[in-house]
Amino acid sequence: MLLRFKYKIKYQDLDHNRTLKPSKLEEYLLDTAGDAAKILGIGYHVLLARDMAWVLIRLTIDMHRMPGLEDEMIVETFVSSFSHGLSARYFRLLLVNEKGEEEEIGTAGSMWAVINLKTRQMESIFEEELFKSIELHEPLKISVGRIRPEAQTTGMREHEIVYSDIDYNRHCNSCKYLDMMLNAYSDLYTGMQPLRVSLNYIHELYEGEVADVEYTLKDKSVQYTIRRHTDHSIAVMGELSVG
Repeated sequence: MLLRFKYKIKYQDLDHNRTLKPSKLEEYLLDTAGDAAKILGIGYHVLLARDMAWVLIRLTIDMHRMPGLEDEMIVETFVSSFSHGLSARYFRLLLVNEKGEEEEIGTAGSMWAVINLKTRQMESIFEEELFKSIELHEPLKISVGRIRPEAQTTGMREHEIVYSDIDYNRHCNSCKYLDMMLNAYSDLYTGMQPLRVSLNYIHELYEGEVADVEYTLKDKSVQYTIRRHTDHSIAVMGELSVG
């Protein structure tokens, strides 16, 4: 089933580029995914009743241009697969112009898993009748692949996971990692469009933990690796490309 949601970009959603902040864009996409799952009968409350939850594994966003203040953004979304313990969900982003016409400004792809909240392990439930009735669509042409860490880095910034970073599970909210990355290095992104963001979520970080946010500068991109300070294990990989 193809579902559509409309959002009006607010002042507090913008950054110094006077366009939608990347982490806010991710937030809109995750809200869309959550609302769509609820409509399909596979939402948060259905899984929570079974001590389960959706967890974002990978996300890629490819924007031709970013929305600005009071723009009306439409997000279309659909599921393309339930297989091998993962579900693929895609998004098309559109803006409504002054004539009321819709213009595509970007696409996004995501991979999700269902985890058991007690064991923190993946649960294979996609063979259940609950999921068999959901209409699937062909995936969009956007890669949602794996990011590999660089051998050498350009710089690093520490970040302590604090109250404003955490969600109801007391672990760091998915969108906050993108803010951490741009807090560590954002010069390449300033004033530049189009924009492509790729994120791989590997391990959770919790309130009170310290993250080492490493970044590696390339020609028109920055690769980020967020590691747990205590054991240097990787929590999140990211890459931001412009132009």
